Amino acid sequence: MKKILFLLLILLFINSCSYFDKEVVAKINDDLTILSPLDKGVVSGLIIIGGLSNNLEYVDLQIDLDGWNKVNGVDEWYYSLDTKELDNGDHVLYVRGFDGEKYTIVRAVRIKVNN
Repeated sequence: MKKILFLLLILLFINSCSYFDKEVVAKINDDLTILSPLDKGVVSGLIIIGGLSNNLEYVDLQIDLDGWNKVNGVDEWYYSLDTKELDNGDHVLYVRGFDGEKYTIVRAVRIKVNN
């Protein structure tokens, strides 16, 4: 129930989206999932990058290969990003998780910043 409520909260923050991405539903049981923003989404201002993970100790986020940052939370994780700190145009958000022994496969979404 808690994950469903978190999913609904993340969906409220999705920018410029008029449809629900069916791939998101298929990936919820994966070890690490990015729920927001959607891939190829156009974003501006303050956005919430968020998702779900299973059986991980922590989750890291990287923006355009600029180094890894810890996110808030683990099973239901999020990171606040002020896109005004980025140049307008295309960017890639990467996330990875650590289970205590090894890192997960890196997941990525592409965004277009338009401030």
